[in-house]
This record gives sequence, structure tokens and C-alpha cells, in this order.
Amino acid sequence: MPQVPARPPFAPSPQGTGGQLQDPGSVQQQLLGPVKELTWKFPQMPVEPTSPPVQFQLREPVSVSSVAATCDENMVHVQVKKDLFGSGELIQASDISLGGCGVTGEDSVAQLLYFQSYLQACGSQVVMTNDSLVYSFSLTYIPRAISDSSAPIVRTSGAVIRIECHYLRLHNVSSNALQPAWVPYAATKTAEELLVFSLKLMTDDWKFERPSNVYYMGDLIHFEASVKQYNHVPLRVFVDTCVVTAVPDAAAAPSYLFIQNHGCLVDSKLTGSSSRFLPRTQDFKLQFQLEAFRFQQGDTGSLFITCLLKATAAASPTDAEHKACSFVGHKWAGAGGEDQLCSCCDGSCGSRKARELTSVSEVPIPVSTGTGGQLQDPGSVQQQLLGPVKELTWKFPQMPVEPTSPPVQFQLREPVSVSSVAATCDENMVHVQVKKDLFGSGELIQASDISLGGCGVTGEDSVAQLLYFQSYLQACGSQVVMTNDSLVYSFSLTYIPRAISDSSAPIVRTSGAVIRIECHYLRLHNVSSNALQPAWIPYAATKTAEELLVFSLKLMTDDWKFERPSNVYYMGDLIHFEASVKQYNHVPLRVFVDTCVVTAVPDAAAAPSYLFIQNHGCLVDSKLTGSSSRFLPRTQDFKLQFQLEAFRFQQGDTGSLFITCLLKATAAASPTDAEHKACSFVGHKWAGAGGEDQLCSCCDGSCGSRKARELTSVSDSGWEKEISLGPLFIRG
Repeated sequence: MPQVPARPPFAPSPQGTGGQLQDPGSVQQQLLGPVKELTWKFPQMPVEPTSPPVQFQLREPVSVSSVAATCDENMVHVQVKKDLFGSGELIQASDISLGGCGVTGEDSVAQLLYFQSYLQACGSQVVMTNDSLVYSFSLTYIPRAISDSSAPIVRTSGAVIRIECHYLRLHNVSSNALQPAWVPYAATKTAEELLVFSLKLMTDDWKFERPSNVYYMGDLIHFEASVKQYNHVPLRVFVDTCVVTAVPDAAAAPSYLFIQNHGCLVDSKLTGSSSRFLPRTQDFKLQFQLEAFRFQQGDTGSLFITCLLKATAAASPTDAEHKACSFVGHKWAGAGGEDQLCSCCDGSCGSRKARELTSVSEVPIPVSTGTGGQLQDPGSVQQQLLGPVKELTWKFPQMPVEPTSPPVQFQLREPVSVSSVAATCDENMVHVQVKKDLFGSGELIQASDISLGGCGVTGEDSVAQLLYFQSYLQACGSQVVMTNDSLVYSFSLTYIPRAISDSSAPIVRTSGAVIRIECHYLRLHNVSSNALQPAWIPYAATKTAEELLVFSLKLMTDDWKFERPSNVYYMGDLIHFEASVKQYNHVPLRVFVDTCVVTAVPDAAAAPSYLFIQNHGCLVDSKLTGSSSRFLPRTQDFKLQFQLEAFRFQQGDTGSLFITCLLKATAAASPTDAEHKACSFVGHKWAGAGGEDQLCSCCDGSCGSRKARELTSVSDSGWEKEISLGPLFIRG
């Protein structure tokens, strides 16, 4: 309720002794005669009609067939629709690549892009299964920002599409004749040294290959590196290096080298995680675990792991360049007991290449002789043989048949909801208690990474692992909304994890979060429990009731009939906004949206940001990005509707958007001007929502800074208001 002076100069003299002015706080004790019953009440606001239940169904995106691939004998051919997501947004050829290789052709009529690559090129990975050779490629789409400065946004999500070419292992995948027809020594040598390295994801019990590649923060990712030696002497496998990137390119940034220095798993030392090598039980296998994380910057929601595997003879001793070391219990330890070799992990472990079976040794090939002892061309041996030819009985060595794995009973762990935030609202303050184990995963958050509307922690309990916040209702970025029967103060508790280390470990092991906290107070006109003072009808109260304005900014359904019950959108959706002012006892008013800025966090001054309405009501998004964002034609002065095409930030994306708009009101009878307008860029020109096209010509320049009719002074307070909406969740 409005604060009023304790002694208004025009207050009537109470009936009592001698007509002297009395202290209003003691009026009941000083009145001697009969007191007339107080019949005045605060002015009542009109009762708002109750909205009927809204029949709302969130639109789910439809799967589209926009990528096709053809594999031939030695190449792969890929065809991609430019409307990759089926949303009507055409991608740019420069934003998509096949394992780092660019587009090789384009059909501008059919809106198609073409890629062509040899099986061994464009970052392909080859895997040998029991019966096939599988060449896999990654088709990667990373959208660029529409504009780095004015519009640092994207309207399509990034994507990584896996393309595989399968070839049956018939030893000779070519249809050409097998040459030569004898048993070459080189073939025998190759068969003896045939090695198959593999790196697999394993289930939690390490018994089976994991059928899912989806993990949650706090999970342990189990890896098993192995080498199959077949006809070779027994071998011991090592993981020399492992790097994690957000895209398939192992040289891309950001990256995290968590195994380095010839087998030193540094993640546990850098981040305090439980990542480690497991004790070695078989020489040809090596198991290790890595605690799940995401990149703090440039996060795509996907991780790609590239490891260098090495093998040495099992009979050879380990050395500083062939080891498997973990940092456990504040010291380095070897997976095979070679603790003394791990002491170099804090420095440099050398660069010798002994026993690394990574080079191809030159093998002498014996040459057959024919008639007269002359050397013959192997390619023409069949033509030069004069006698009967003995039937060829030799065959390529057969690899042992791998036992078929039984079906894996696997259930993806779903995260459990936790009650880690509690709030108490009293007469003028809110008190918030937050568990440091915010997500119930065992990862404790830092007090410096969480805030209540920009306000930091006010207390901490290190024993109970609790953080405390305390704020007045009008502070810490609170937003107040008036419903039919309540005043609602809302706060945003925002957690933005910092990278564990900007250089060596640019990762986070907890996700960011925004938690909405609301305090509801019944509108009984006097929200305090104190006695109502003064007991007469003050002029200030009457004046306030006459000029009471309520600004609002709502999300609307697609037909504009109801407030939208969901704040989830998909790329390509139009977000419908309705700005309004309720004037009650005031003269008729016209509402305007002066500015609107979008940020990834509740702070309107944060970066990145996108000012899509600026210059006193110019909606610039359609001009900057070619979207269908615009103001709708105005049908009522106290309402203004506009639509914005959904997007995400290209950098610093959190998956959430917060919209902060400055709303203004002027008398409906006053004409519009350059500082009170609603302009959209439609059909290559500026147009006004109320027909004021001529006022919109300044949108390409500056629309001035006059304050005429902007009733923002103290005497006419309440004619403009900054309102925030959020979070809005934008999905790909």
C-alpha cells in the first residue's frame, strides 16, 4: 500500500478537546465523545474475469529425412538438404562439413549440398567387427552467429550426424583378380602382425559393451582399451594420450587432454574427480574411468574422445613411456604396480620411441625364379609358367571367431529429483537455503557460482554444507506481479558453474540452473499486520487509487486468445508476446514497448545479449536476420502484440532465454511521435503497428531523446515499467 504522511496538512481536526490537532497514533485514546463509524474503504479494482482452462499441446518437432548416403567400392557420397531440420531455415554451405571436409557440390534449385570422400579421408574412423569393416564419418553442422555484434544468435541448432559404410570381410573387398597367385612372404608376415586396436564404452559392471552413449553429470564413463593380437606374440596395451573435444576434430578448441605425458591420467589431480585406471588384470586390456563433464565454453552437449593406443611385447618391462598412471590418494600409482615409473607424471616423461609398434618396418620380399634362373615380373608369372600348375591350396590365415555377446540388460539411469532449495517468505523479506550438493550427485557447488538475482551468498554452514541468501522483497532483481487475489514477488536463483581451470581443464561437472522462487501475499490492501494509519481518508490515497497502473508482459498461445501455459519452444517457433497496461481509474492510455533485450541469464546487462527492440519501439530483428518477427496491427490502445522467432545464442548458450522490456504508457488521446511508436521491418520497409509509418523512418538512424509526454517524474510515477520474462527454454 502507498506510504502517506503521518500528519497531512489538510487532515481534519478530530472531535475532542478544544479542536487541537492530535497524534493520529493515539486518536482512539483521546476521543471523548461518540465516534462515527468509518465507512470509507480503499478503492476496489475491477474483478478480472477468470480465464477458462487452456487446451494447449506443446508442438513436438517432426523427424525429417534430410541426409542420404551412398557407399561404393572406395568412396562415400553424401547428399544433404539445405533445410536440414525441416523448419524452413536453410543452412549455409560453409557451416557444415564431413569430418572437416567442405561441400564438393551444390544444387541451388533443389537446395541440396553434396559431399564426396575416399573411405580413408575426411576424418573417417575404421572399426572391424566379426563380419564387417565399418568406415564411419561425422557430418557436423555448427551454425555461425547471424551477426557477431548486433545479432549474436542462431536459429538452427548444431548437429552431428554419423554416417557409416559397412563392407563384408571377405579378405578381398575388390572384384579384381587376386594377385599374385603364389603365397607371398609379405602376406604371411602381415597375417602374423595383424593387430586390431579397440576402445569401447563398457557397462558399470565392466562385463559388456555399453549399448547407450548417453550419460548424466556425475556418471562415470567406463572405457576399455584392447589389442587383439591373433598370430602375434603376446602384447601389452597402453593408452598414451586421450583428448576430449566438443566436435569430431581432435585439434579443435575447446579441448581437454585428460591422459597425457605417455599414460598419465591427470583428471583426478586437476579436478579432484574419481577418474583413474583400474588395476590391470590382462596384458591385452586396459580399463579406465572418467567422470562425466561438459565444456564451460563452446558446449555442444556432445563429447568426442580421441586416444592414441600403443602396444609392446608383454614380455618387455614397462618404462616411462609405456605406463598407466592414476593420481589416487594424493600420489601417483601404476595400474600394473609400476608406481616408481609414475613419478615423472608431474614433469616430462621423455620422448624415446622404443618398442612402440607404430612404424611400419620394411620387410624384404623374396623374388621367384623361372626358367634359366632369370628374374620374372610377378604380374606376368601366369603367362610364363609352361608346365602344369599345381592347384592353390593356401588361404589367408583365418582370425579366431569371436564369441557372440549375449543381449545386454541395460537401463539408462534417469536423474532423481532432489529437494535442495528451500525458501521462507516473511513480511518484507525472503530467506533461501541451498544445499551445496545442489543436484544430489555428490558434486558440491561453489558459493561464488550461485546468486539470488545477482546478490551473493549471505551465510554458509560448512558442516551441514548449506548456503544462505536473504533479501528484501524489492531487492535482488525481484519482479512483482499482481494477480486477482495476490501480490507475487519472484526471484531467480541462478547457478552458473565456472570452469575448473581455464587452461588445463576448461570443463564443468555440474550443469547450470535457474530456479524460480516466489513469495505470494494476499491482496488485503494492507499487507502489514500493523494497525492502519491514519484513520481518516487521506488525499494521497485517493490520488494513488486514481493513477494506479498495472503493466504486464505475457506469453500468448498461437491464436492470441489465452496466456500460454508453457515456456518451452523449439527452433522455428514464433514466440507471441502481449504487452498491456490496466488503467482502472485513469484516463484511457496507449501502451508502447520502448526496448527489449534478450540474455542467457536473468541479468539484463549480461553478455551475450540481443537488443531486438531498440530506438524507442523499432523491432529490428526482421531487418537484421530476415526473420518473420514483427508487431501485429494494434486493435486496442492498452494492448500491443508482437512476435519473435525463437533462437539461441551462438556463444555462451545455456538453453534458456530471459527477456527484459521497458513498457511505457501515454494518454490515448495524445498523438504518437518518434519516441512513442511500434515499428516493424516488413516487405523491405518500416511500418507502424498503428499506421504511423512516417514516424518509423528514423529507425535506421536515431529517434531522439526527448521526454515529452513520458510521464516518468516522481509526481506522475508509474507511467513506465521494466518487466522481465523467463526463463524461456529453447530446444533444438
